[in-house]
Amino acid sequence: MSNCYVLLPGARLERGAFERLSPESRALVERLGKGIETVKFQTLVDDVHAHAAHYVWLWRVLGQKSNFPPIAPLLWRSFDAPHLSEAMALLTPFEEKEGRIEPVRFEELEFLRVFDVLRGVALAKGLRLQSWDGRLFLTGPEDFSFEATPAPVLPGLPAAERRIAGEGAEKAEAFLKAAEEALRPIREVRLHLSDAGRANFRLRPSTIRALWTDDPIVRGLAVAAGLRPDTIGPLSRPMPPSPPGDAVVVFDDLFAPTRTGDLKAWEEALPKVLTRWDDLLKLKSRFDRFLPIAFGRTASATLLPPESGLLSLFKRPNVQPEAWCVDDAEAA
Repeated sequence: MSNCYVLLPGARLERGAFERLSPESRALVERLGKGIETVKFQTLVDDVHAHAAHYVWLWRVLGQKSNFPPIAPLLWRSFDAPHLSEAMALLTPFEEKEGRIEPVRFEELEFLRVFDVLRGVALAKGLRLQSWDGRLFLTGPEDFSFEATPAPVLPGLPAAERRIAGEGAEKAEAFLKAAEEALRPIREVRLHLSDAGRANFRLRPSTIRALWTDDPIVRGLAVAAGLRPDTIGPLSRPMPPSPPGDAVVVFDDLFAPTRTGDLKAWEEALPKVLTRWDDLLKLKSRFDRFLPIAFGRTASATLLPPESGLLSLFKRPNVQPEAWCVDDAEAA
């Protein structure tokens, strides 16, 4: 039996937000859960990695690993950048606006000045600064021993929820403070260090046969897990062909609205998700089951249809949207 796992980051709402949904949005949520008999909950991350549970799910399924994925080297791989065996972390410039985090993008000349200053701070700490596709990577010979809020969840996140924890947190904070001070003559910005790991990890070949996503981090993970490049495709094109077997789809339209608490944007994005869902269901000749997996702050809710066989004829799907869309369900 081939499954198509449809990941929906941000599809679970706080109860208060769910209760404020318009009748039209509630109807769309019900359509997404049509035919569902049971829901399986799973806590995947702690508060430090809140809102990034889908990356852990992917790391487990594609990479067959149980820890939080090393996003920095995965992103580096997705750019097809030169191989580096050093420890690597993402360095993210940001500003605080109305209490929320807004990542900073520099103009070309300003970026060169910023890079030169930060490179000097890094060298003084025995580290190196790398750049690719406008992103900053900090590399060094020793593993980074801290945990931090993942860079992909920073945009729009309340600044008070940003975390750096663990044994090496004090050392990381000291580096960030020195770097921010050095940048002050150029621009007043904050810095965040996160997503550390090494690019020389080894993964067993994945059993997943196709991946459909716009997320470069997920594409980097798929490449590391041995998926052929022609079986990894963006959402702007049809799902890529692949050998018979399971596939993973990531629809992340609800990811940012949930993280930022913007219910209006969430409701505006919902119809697009349902349109993509309906288009996906047209591939019934390719997959036996389509399994939506809704993600909230730390846990997932997998929506399961009735089991096949004679017993299923006597069952009627009866799971209500509150059972999976509300992000306060007890996770196992």
